[in-house]
Amino acid sequence: YCGADNGFADKLIRGLQVDGRFNISVDPDASDQEADWKRSVDTLIADADTVIVLLSPDSIQSCAWEIDCAERYSKRIVPIVCRPLGSSPVPVQLNGHKIIRFGASNQFQQSFRGVLNRLTRDADWLREHTRLLSHARMWDAASRPSNLLLTGDDAVAAKMWTLSRPDGAPKPTDLHIAFICMSEAVTIARASALHALEAEREEMEALALMQSHNDGFGRFAKQAYMVVGCWLAALALFSDWRTADAMKQMAAARNVSLQSCGRPAVKHTPAVAMLDSTGKSSKCPVMTKDN
Repeated sequence: YCGADNGFADKLIRGLQVDGRFNISVDPDASDQEADWKRSVDTLIADADTVIVLLSPDSIQSCAWEIDCAERYSKRIVPIVCRPLGSSPVPVQLNGHKIIRFGASNQFQQSFRGVLNRLTRDADWLREHTRLLSHARMWDAASRPSNLLLTGDDAVAAKMWTLSRPDGAPKPTDLHIAFICMSEAVTIARASALHALEAEREEMEALALMQSHNDGFGRFAKQAYMVVGCWLAALALFSDWRTADAMKQMAAARNVSLQSCGRPAVKHTPAVAMLDSTGKSSKCPVMTKDN
């Protein structure tokens, strides 16, 4: 609004304050440096759910920049004609916006109720519009780092917000869309990475469990092989002893058999028969060892 409409602006602000449902911000004094003033107004508009523009013959030529700023942030604009415009045309940026006109002072309350209805319509959706835009602007001002993006349920909720726009509500800005789409993409990528890590962890655990079972079986098998080996060695020794003993017994039995099957151990004394001159035989004396 312009300074010439301060009286009407004050009356409107008091009515909104009495209602108690609104936080009201008023643009700063235009006497400040233009760059600082525009920066302040830009921030006020970006942080607002709705922008009220007071139209009068004095303001209609000087409000174009503020309206462009509100359009750039896709804000809901409520244009109010606080004084008759005469032959002055309504700014082209406001084409398509429903204009509320205040006439005689005794009709103020009736027109004011129209303002209240417009401000409270789709209030929750518009409040989310402002909140997400604030996050997106910080993300954009910081060169769009991934750590300033929405994550998890917040990213999902933001996407659902874009799909639930009420009829007649302002569209999300391009910055809204970029911020929400990038948040969703990063959230999906992180979820996929976490899923892959979880799958890898489960696989490693399964391999570790299998290895543990294999190690346990290996230790059991090794112990079993050792026990069986000891038994086989003992059995071999026992078999060798039994075989040796049997062979001894067989050898002893063979000796006995040989002795029993041979000639009697009778000591023979050799004798020589000799004939004397008569041809008669005579028994020789028993030969001695020396003979």
